[in-house]
Amino acid sequence: MKRLLVALTLLGGCAHTQKPAAPTEQHVTMEPMIFSAQPAGTVETVDAQSLFERAGAAYGEKDFDAALALFDRVVHDFPDSRFVVPSLYNAGLSLEAKNDLTAAAARYRRITVEHPDAKDTPAVIDAWYRLGFVLSQAKNWPAAVDTYAQILARKDLGLGDRIEAMARRGVAQFSAHDLLAAEHSFRDELAYFHAHEAEERLDSDFFVAMGAYYLGECAHEMYKALPVRLPEKQLTRDLEAKARQLLVAQSRFLEIGRASCRERV
Repeated sequence: MKRLLVALTLLGGCAHTQKPAAPTEQHVTMEPMIFSAQPAGTVETVDAQSLFERAGAAYGEKDFDAALALFDRVVHDFPDSRFVVPSLYNAGLSLEAKNDLTAAAARYRRITVEHPDAKDTPAVIDAWYRLGFVLSQAKNWPAAVDTYAQILARKDLGLGDRIEAMARRGVAQFSAHDLLAAEHSFRDELAYFHAHEAEERLDSDFFVAMGAYYLGECAHEMYKALPVRLPEKQLTRDLEAKARQLLVAQSRFLEIGRASCRERV
């Protein structure tokens, strides 16, 4: 979901008078403008759309410092503009490119907190996912788990988005060494997918495969965590327990291969 957000075209409105014979008066919704006096004596006219376009061009040229400054300027100078949400989002992408994950997360979080009901709902959802992603990249696993939990509380997610959030939450739990919670998340993900796969076709089964793979990894990590102790009777019991857990992990990994073969048929 890493994409540069573009703005909608300017909205136009046409109002009619009560006198049909009179010339029709047209009204166009315009973005606010700022007139700034320059040292050379000229006056610079700046609006949110022109700044947004300049920022997008800088981003395209990989001048992320300039892009960030311009996107932030849109947000600061035009707080009521429809360009604010995409500017915050794109500022986050610019910061990711600069490897400033903390600041990127702050930009995405502003969208989720300050603009949760924005008209451009996909942009808000994208911001939630980018927030979860950068928190994971920063290895802030508790915050990532909480973010994906908040995403999953939404009622407007399609099958693909929900499966992705369930898989990524499970990976965050796994990375935090909460194996029981991770296993539960991956089981829920796969069960949800199989319950709804006939209703909506996924563009990719990547996150389904991710869930199946990590379900095997959970079993493998549990196998490695089992102790091996003396005396001999305890050692025998421990080795038997490890063998059983290893078979669980093996069967889960084999199921991934069988599922892959079924997909190819």
